[in-house]
Amino acid sequence: MITPEPLLSPALRDLAAGFLAHGARAVLPRLADLSTCTAAELDALPMLPFGSADFSRRLLRQQLDESTNDSSRRADLVAHQLARVFAEPSVALPRAVHHPMCGPGRYAAALATLGVRRYRGVDAAPAVVHHARRNCRRLAGYDFAVGEATAEGSLPPAGVFDTVLLSYDAANFLPPARRTRFTAALADRLPAGGQIIFDLRLREDGPAGFLDGRSVTRRAGGSLFGERDHLLLQEGVSRDGGAVLGHRFLAVRLQPPHRVSVFHSILWVPSLSEFTADLDAVGLTVTWVAQPFAGLSDPDLQAHLVVAVKNERGAP
Repeated sequence: MITPEPLLSPALRDLAAGFLAHGARAVLPRLADLSTCTAAELDALPMLPFGSADFSRRLLRQQLDESTNDSSRRADLVAHQLARVFAEPSVALPRAVHHPMCGPGRYAAALATLGVRRYRGVDAAPAVVHHARRNCRRLAGYDFAVGEATAEGSLPPAGVFDTVLLSYDAANFLPPARRTRFTAALADRLPAGGQIIFDLRLREDGPAGFLDGRSVTRRAGGSLFGERDHLLLQEGVSRDGGAVLGHRFLAVRLQPPHRVSVFHSILWVPSLSEFTADLDAVGLTVTWVAQPFAGLSDPDLQAHLVVAVKNERGAP
């Protein structure tokens, strides 16, 4: 659907119609076919530029929008989720939490109310980190850093944090081999008995909330992909039985020559048995699995919680 179509030029209407009929390669023939890319080729695509100052400001605006859970979760849902986790007897209440890809500080604020005394959040988006710092400025022992979560300099010091939190599909943004390496590095820095809490999409959750197809919308007020009035072309592909969920976004400038910006978002979705085996391989034992938002209709909340504890002897 193209909205509002009457206000678009004939060239843009033709571009949109070609996209809807044939996909993004009808607009930019040089683009790769998401349905046939290898895992390495998918991982090499231009992903969302979280480190960009402009993109991070738009991302923060979307994360703070209480009408959607598309890029973050509302504060009440964060509180509900954490209360559900720590009500489980097998899950220890943390003393100190390391939180890669932390978002705008909602988890930090909720953890503080639960008595967590030390917290470190890392996020690649500078505007998001700035907001989190401001939002949590009165919380002693809480700090935030701008950085790529998987980089060596962003990893926690050994033995300082007893819990790692990977919230809002963070683990799904890493392809399997890189996810395993990152998880191993985090586990290596936990004390024996330390835990990692994963909030992620599993294949058992199905494709709810995922656009498998194409759409065209006019974003007069801007979007995550641009400040000004533009057309947003979106296409999704589900592959390998739901193991790979790929999104491509084309933001098309309305004024000639209709410059096109391209973004990708790839989710790598393991089954529970695959994920459990991967964790076991790096010295982590799954102790609890749940669906904290089961029964809620919002497709963006279809996810699992998986808690894994570091074995006494670490990785085999």
